Amino acid sequence: MSRSSFGKTIASFALLSMALTLPVNAEDSPSEEPAKEGPTWYRTDGEFTELPSSPDQWLNSAPLSREDLKGKGIILYFFEEQCPSCRGKWPRLLEISEAAEELPVVFIAVNSGNSAAEVSSYLKQNKIDWPTIVDTDRSFEKKTIASEISLNNIFQTGVSLSTGEWKQASVDEMSLAAKAAAEGGNWKVDPSEVPESLRRAWRNIEIGNYAQSSREVMREGRDGDGESKAAAKKLYIIVKQSMDSELAEIGKLMKAGESWSAYQALDLFRDKYNGYPMHSAVDEEYKKLSQLDEVKEQNRAAKKLAAAIRQGSTGAPLAVKRAIESLEDIVDDYPETDAAAEAQSLLDKVNGGTN
Repeated sequence: MSRSSFGKTIASFALLSMALTLPVNAEDSPSEEPAKEGPTWYRTDGEFTELPSSPDQWLNSAPLSREDLKGKGIILYFFEEQCPSCRGKWPRLLEISEAAEELPVVFIAVNSGNSAAEVSSYLKQNKIDWPTIVDTDRSFEKKTIASEISLNNIFQTGVSLSTGEWKQASVDEMSLAAKAAAEGGNWKVDPSEVPESLRRAWRNIEIGNYAQSSREVMREGRDGDGESKAAAKKLYIIVKQSMDSELAEIGKLMKAGESWSAYQALDLFRDKYNGYPMHSAVDEEYKKLSQLDEVKEQNRAAKKLAAAIRQGSTGAPLAVKRAIESLEDIVDDYPETDAAAEAQSLLDKVNGGTN
């Protein structure tokens, strides 16, 4: 199983959590006077503490984290995929993000209530290249903006300032919001030191999307001119520091005997830094951990959970019934696994939504 974390798969189980619907908040009203040449901020009942960590919940990017984005502004754009006017806004929104390329701010799209395949198709149709969160069970939406995106509430813009403060703004003021979010922010590498051949790689490294930068960084470091090689070296140093920090934490897990957690962390590490040189010990320890009985048990349960989720996501009544039965079997047959805990959580949602 290429991605061992069973937690990744929960976002695909749209049907079993479909019964859980969230109340739509009344239209927010301004709580502050707009700053000069800045956006009008709106009251929000949500909170933005973390981003999804599952690769299955991200499109156009590996999972991004608040830690990797520390010191940068973040724009979260929640949108309704069935809304024609939302589709019509995308060209302008993409122009805004392109114009803000040299500002320390990242734009992230969020779609809730749909499968990854459906969201992926929408992104391709509209030529959207932003990192995108697939919030199938609406849990991220519920926590972050405390309202449900629908045809009655077609989009919302959440803004995390470089200080970490969480606000909301009008989508029509996204350009102003981006500038406000970036104020006081910083880059790991000054953009003036990055040649055009490394600009995309630089942006990916700045937001922690390391794997998508590896080809350009390694190529320019090897074959580029003097300027490109110097910039590639600076970028690689940033990547190497991040790799070393994560490996140190994984080493602590292994030393503490937390084999399953260490295996999961190594699994994600290999994906996150794919394309960059890795110490041979990474693959060696990964293989050793994969042969442990505890890890095998966790992986078996995770595979069964993934299969149940795929089955339930078809939407057919009989398939949903069998998926629920599979979840119950996982809880009974693999009680000590993380997958069993996730299966029980899904069952609780289903039962709660049907009572």
